[in-house]
Amino acid sequence: MMPEKYWSDFFGLTIDKFREPGLKVVAHKELAGYNGAYIFKLAKSVIISVPSDVEKAVATTAKACECSETVLTQAFVEQIFENIERTIGPCYQGVCLSGDCLIFHWPFP
Repeated sequence: MMPEKYWSDFFGLTIDKFREPGLKVVAHKELAGYNGAYIFKLAKSVIISVPSDVEKAVATTAKACECSETVLTQAFVEQIFENIERTIGPCYQGVCLSGDCLIFHWPFP
């Protein structure tokens, strides 16, 4: 499975919608039951996955905020969400297709 297909399925989006630039707020699909938000940025597309009971409220608040390169900052998150208990990240999730990466063995000789 290609990474783009994996992530579009993860968020419950078509690949075309997943590729579309801009901010999208969706109800958790793969994260159903998780009481938190997952913010995913790829190129000019930002997806915020949240519990279904807060999806509309978060979408309304997020659309009022400026979506830019700073979207993954703590300040952006604080504009969208109230009562933040803990922030984990930002972090990088990537993929290396065979033939596109070098394999290193640990410990190095």
